[in-house]
Amino acid sequence: MNVFHWHLTDAESFPFQSRSRAKLNTASYVPQASYSAMDVTSLVTYARNRGIIVVPETDTPGHTASWGLT
Repeated sequence: MNVFHWHLTDAESFPFQSRSRAKLNTASYVPQASYSAMDVTSLVTYARNRGIIVVPETDTPGHTASWGLT
């Protein structure tokens, strides 16, 4: 069990700050509750150093209603 299946989206929230889609993170519940690119890089590096594979998942189209708010 060395795989972390990371659900980056939850319900109607998109808490990931994307460099290519800057407005997506405005759909997080609150600005303080979002992952920066540095947060993601740090987590993946931490996991890799321990032999853990990180598999990020963004659910679509089921959780895209919040994207229309941007």
